[in-house]
Amino acid sequence: MFNNRALMRKYFNWLAISVCLCLFSSVSSAAEGCISGNCVDGRGTYVGNGVTYTGDFKNGKFDGYGTMEGRDKGIFIQIKGVWQNDLPNGPCVFINDKGEYNGKLKNGLRDGQGTFRFKNGDVYVGEWKNDVIDGQGTMTHPNGEKYEGNWKNSKREGQGTYTWPNGLKYVGEFKNGDKNGIGTMTNNNGAIYIGNFENGKFNGFGTFTQANGTKFEGQWENGQYKGGAKAYVVDVYDTPKNSDH
Repeated sequence: MFNNRALMRKYFNWLAISVCLCLFSSVSSAAEGCISGNCVDGRGTYVGNGVTYTGDFKNGKFDGYGTMEGRDKGIFIQIKGVWQNDLPNGPCVFINDKGEYNGKLKNGLRDGQGTFRFKNGDVYVGEWKNDVIDGQGTMTHPNGEKYEGNWKNSKREGQGTYTWPNGLKYVGEFKNGDKNGIGTMTNNNGAIYIGNFENGKFNGFGTFTQANGTKFEGQWENGQYKGGAKAYVVDVYDTPKNSDH
């Protein structure tokens, strides 16, 4: 039983959201043991090297519903949910020093729909792939800022909408986590900019229309209008808040 047991302590290396969840590295057989129940085909508790699994077993492997918990480098980690062939597979709850994940795991990795509640108050609800935020999802920050749209490798990427509690709103393209490409920025007084963005600022060709109807159309550089006789500085742009993903 538990031969090939590269199991009972793999370091749950979830530093930010973008790192692989490695479940169970090898331990010596002397550190392992079934302390109660049936750890072959049934329900039991297995302890090894500071990590405990309590739940269903099949053919000597974690299979069914169970809970694994322990400490890695002093950090408490817990996984509760559906297991298959020694790995979390299906709906699970994962808790570590970053926060709590509630959603689907595939072969020990976040994959599919899931919610992560960060300890700093950020909340992400959406798609995951290979243990990183990837696909459609929404990140809400405790200060009221919110991003809804596409993600790639835990960064805002593609089409999305970012809103601020002061009424500022950006709709358009994102790249490397910031406003890059064609987009529209509006603020709560009715001013609007339509055009190109680079690294979060007006860059390239664009049109800024003030609330009174005055327009500035032409080339922009680092948020300043360069198309007229003198530079015109606008303050409607802002930088989206980054989170530890």
